[in-house]
Amino acid sequence: MPINSKKRCIQLLAWWVIWGCTMFVQSSNAKSVQTSHANDITCNARDAHTLKSLSALLTSQKNIPFEVVDQERYQHAKALFSGLFNMPETESKTLPVAELPDSLNALAQAAGFCQQWLRVTHMKQEHLVLLLMERTETAKGQGAYLFAMNRPLKFVIQAPHQYFDYKTGHLALQLFFEQNLRAIALNTVHRKQTDQSDLAHQANSLFSAFAEALPHQNSERYLLQIHGFGKKNRETEAGRLADIILSNGSRSPSTFLTHAQTRMNQATDFKTYLYGADINELGGTRNSSLAILANHNQQRHFIHMELSAEARKELRRSYPLREALWSSWPQ
Repeated sequence: MPINSKKRCIQLLAWWVIWGCTMFVQSSNAKSVQTSHANDITCNARDAHTLKSLSALLTSQKNIPFEVVDQERYQHAKALFSGLFNMPETESKTLPVAELPDSLNALAQAAGFCQQWLRVTHMKQEHLVLLLMERTETAKGQGAYLFAMNRPLKFVIQAPHQYFDYKTGHLALQLFFEQNLRAIALNTVHRKQTDQSDLAHQANSLFSAFAEALPHQNSERYLLQIHGFGKKNRETEAGRLADIILSNGSRSPSTFLTHAQTRMNQATDFKTYLYGADINELGGTRNSSLAILANHNQQRHFIHMELSAEARKELRRSYPLREALWSSWPQ
């Protein structure tokens, strides 16, 4: 073969190699952009979970530094939660096949959330829930949220101290799945990480936005906040004897709580006390969610439930006991 022909072949071969490499890089970059965009929307979590693996996912941001959110992000989260709480039943029952409305997707993005539908198996039943967690790159320790959109809305649960009040997060998840509840909110960083990271006392948090989105003038919606205490640390004899302390954040228990106390004492072996009537400790009077509901004239819809370490242990282990506890709420 003539020398010129050889040179031409080599040049053509080099051109094809360069072109192929260029196309590969462009294709890889496109895939990486698509993946990055997808991660902005979804939480990149496994689809199926047990309660144990779900708990691990919900606590995976424990070491993220806590920061207070600005009002813009707060308002976006509040609007998102309100949209999920107030979605018409005909629309919510089509989820996730129909997906969230574009307006709620936009609010989730603006509030800093990733979102993903998960299948969770608990007590041999499969539940389909919407997970809202902060995107890792902009996370500020603002909590994790689960919504079961095909369920009625009467009770929602908050567990703001799941690392400090031992196993309150696990117990709250058990109740969420077993009692057909619409939503649950759990803290993601420790309450003592900073002097501002206690979500039960931080007004500028997405936890508070969750509470502020709940009230509705035409329906009975209760926010149940679960806490834990140790009997030996209590200051009064009543505190050292109590298993459960119920409060609406005031010294005047509501009729709802009075009836609940009577029923709990009958249905369980737990000593159930009312703050303001039987005991003057652990009333949750400075709680940020309480303050929000009180501002909406719905303080009676706030339930602060303190559980002793012994009560938490028994409740976590016994499904019939959890059923008895929950059936004590007046209908």
